[in-house]
Amino acid sequence: MSGNTPTEPVEIWRVGDGRIGDARERDLVIAEEPLSIEVEHGQASLRKREVLAVTMRTPGSDMELALGLLYCEGIIQSHDQVVSIREIRGECGGGDVVTGVRLSLDPSVEWDSAAFQRHTFVNSSCGLCGKVDVEAMMRVRQQTPENETGSDGFRIAVAALTRLSALVRGHQVLFRHTGAVHASAVFDSEGGIELVREDVGRHNAMDKVCGAMLAAGKLPAADRGVFFSGRTSFELVQKAATAGFSMILSVGAPSSVAIEMAGKTGITLAGFIKGTSFNIYTHPERITGDS
Repeated sequence: MSGNTPTEPVEIWRVGDGRIGDARERDLVIAEEPLSIEVEHGQASLRKREVLAVTMRTPGSDMELALGLLYCEGIIQSHDQVVSIREIRGECGGGDVVTGVRLSLDPSVEWDSAAFQRHTFVNSSCGLCGKVDVEAMMRVRQQTPENETGSDGFRIAVAALTRLSALVRGHQVLFRHTGAVHASAVFDSEGGIELVREDVGRHNAMDKVCGAMLAAGKLPAADRGVFFSGRTSFELVQKAATAGFSMILSVGAPSSVAIEMAGKTGITLAGFIKGTSFNIYTHPERITGDS
């Protein structure tokens, strides 16, 4: 265990030109550690504390991750519904580390934990694997229904979009050191990067982004887009729709269900960006040819 640092040192043997190096070398790998997300809810006289999920994540921005998860799952609709949020610390590997996050919800928040069907363990690479009921994934609490017609006013030029990959890479510190993390980044209509979050799990990176935006009072985000460093999965589109983003741009390709969801929720979905080329899958009206 790394003790809540995002990377861990390891020793490796490098192979090159058909031969194995004579001596071991030090290298960095990304850390992956469990985080328990606990929720206190109910009326003052009937408060309950329950574990919402345990997710494998890269340490860092843990409270943003927890806040974003609750928002994207529809448990909370605003930041002020969270009375308090704090880290849970414990002993691990001889050190005092963050093992969880505890959120206390306002008594007015009605949450049926039994209806939240999620396994206790959530794999870091795929949030869908943690769902018991796949049909539950189809229930999207969309923040901006006007996006269905593209009437939100968000427009961005092709030239601005083609610059995003390089701009985001400049913010990916953990990726530069390890090559093993996903990134989610928020961009504006000029192609400027507002924030970037990295994590070993693509859905964790998006939850961290949503948590940061929620805490800053910037959701719903109809005047912004979100960039993904990998493929676009169904769950990432669901989270983007919940947060009200107008556009998704990704380095990889989307799945068929991701395209269907983006179309239904009014999100402009683009992917396979490489150099100055990319594919538009849904709602092309937000992308202009102006430089």
